[in-house]
Amino acid sequence: MIVKSRIGVMVATAACLVSSLATAQTDASLERLERAIERGGRLKCASDPYFSPIHVDDAVHAMLLAAASRIRGVFHLAGADGLRRMECLQALLREARKLAAVDLQTEPCGINDFEFPEKRPLDVSMRIDKLTSATDFSPRRVTDFCRQLVVAEFASAGAW
Repeated sequence: MIVKSRIGVMVATAACLVSSLATAQTDASLERLERAIERGGRLKCASDPYFSPIHVDDAVHAMLLAAASRIRGVFHLAGADGLRRMECLQALLREARKLAAVDLQTEPCGINDFEFPEKRPLDVSMRIDKLTSATDFSPRRVTDFCRQLVVAEFASAGAW
């Protein structure tokens, strides 16, 4: 079972699968991702959207830094890397495969192949240069938080 309180970053990483980032759908997507990893097989993942995932702990840290620094203005709060959703899922699977046999193949598709009320944009990435120059904010890389996610999962549940 994925421990959501320890790894809220999965909200961003599991966006590979979600049809919406609304909480209920994200929780369901996390459960679908977990089941897919456990049983193996094929999993569709949007390969066209480009976004900037951030670990939930980094987001909180950045907000606290911004408040303490009393910065003013509009700042993007995002991860350091702009990545495709498929790249995030593949990073997660690489880390999981270091600790267990994971027989899950990813099948690329378009984000708009999923049912949404409206078409989704393909680039929602953000630049954090302004925030990093105004504070000492330095978010962790996706590969690092995927590693933390996998280690937390194995520690709490024993294995996928």
